[in-house]
Amino acid sequence: MITKLKNILRRLWALYKAYKPVRVLDYYNNKSIPPVGRVLINYIPEPLLWKEDDRRFGGHSNLWESREIARIFNEFGYVVDCISFLDDRFAVSKKYDIVFDIFKNIEKYSNLPTHKILHLTGSDPLFAKEAELKRIKNLKLRKGFEVKPRRVVPEKDIHIFHTSILQADTLTLIGNATTVSTFPLEIQGKINCIPGTGSLLNYVRTPAKIEFRKEFLWYAGAGAVHKGLDLVLEAFLICPECKLHLVGPYEEEGDFMNAYGEIIRNTDNIVSHGYLFPGSERFKEITQYVIAFIAPSCSEGTATAAVTCMQYGFLPIISKNVGISITEFMGILLNECSVEEIVTSLKCINEKKNVELKDMITKSQAYASEVFSRQNFHHQMKNVIFEISEKLKK
Repeated sequence: MITKLKNILRRLWALYKAYKPVRVLDYYNNKSIPPVGRVLINYIPEPLLWKEDDRRFGGHSNLWESREIARIFNEFGYVVDCISFLDDRFAVSKKYDIVFDIFKNIEKYSNLPTHKILHLTGSDPLFAKEAELKRIKNLKLRKGFEVKPRRVVPEKDIHIFHTSILQADTLTLIGNATTVSTFPLEIQGKINCIPGTGSLLNYVRTPAKIEFRKEFLWYAGAGAVHKGLDLVLEAFLICPECKLHLVGPYEEEGDFMNAYGEIIRNTDNIVSHGYLFPGSERFKEITQYVIAFIAPSCSEGTATAAVTCMQYGFLPIISKNVGISITEFMGILLNECSVEEIVTSLKCINEKKNVELKDMITKSQAYASEVFSRQNFHHQMKNVIFEISEKLKK
């Protein structure tokens, strides 16, 4: 009943935002130089209105990133108008030097004399669609369960997307070389990889001081089969000596819970926690003995949840499509994402000595904290915008 009520409220909120979308206009906080131009950002406008300590910044990292992009444009003297990427009723009435979009508005501005940036936050949607449908097909063949796709982009929007990547003057991507490889070969050369960031954390673990047990974590967003939760659950049925903590919105997916609800609720070594903020005391409490997190996702840009877990201090067991480049000294990279491979990974970790695990976690935590820091995101995105700004001066 609570889950159904949440879904109804979420849909009502979406309808309200579509009817009365948030638009932040004339955003400019640079007192050191007068404005030199204007930018339209099609992303997430609400965070531009929040205070620095707003608890909503503890959610998905794209909230902070959206505001940071606006602030970087301000640094270069650009006044920002920011609208939702879903706002298709916004009528352009001003001259924009730059349009920054994340999905399907580039085509709308294709005939305007403006520099067009398409910011890619995931794999090519055609690749992502095929990957998720393959997972769903395999689930039906393996267990006979049917679930609907949760993260598939409609065919019409995929066409718009592929038109947009050709029309864009600049492409930025939250991802790595694996993510780049999912896009058409002819546009891969103009993709600028930008490191993603993790969720805001008030606490991170010191691996040397942690007492590990055979406990593991699955922490992800919507699309349980896309994120590999079915595979993880089946692996832990085979490994009753290992304990699995589940964190995420999987309970909101009725067909998935029809298939796996009994296992989630009534298996001794599987504990369901629902959705939690990773910066919360409850998250800290339930993960105090966790060695590693498991993320066998079939498609991502760079998975925010995986970055957050690495920064927090968990050993990564991840698919290559999570968009994070790790070495064998930092964790385990899954090649097939099969139940058998996950079981093998669990046994491999259980056989390692604590001193080796702590060394691996220290390395992966340091890597994630440096590469996926907010400072690095700012630096890399600023470099791209600087180059564009210099071109526009000529």
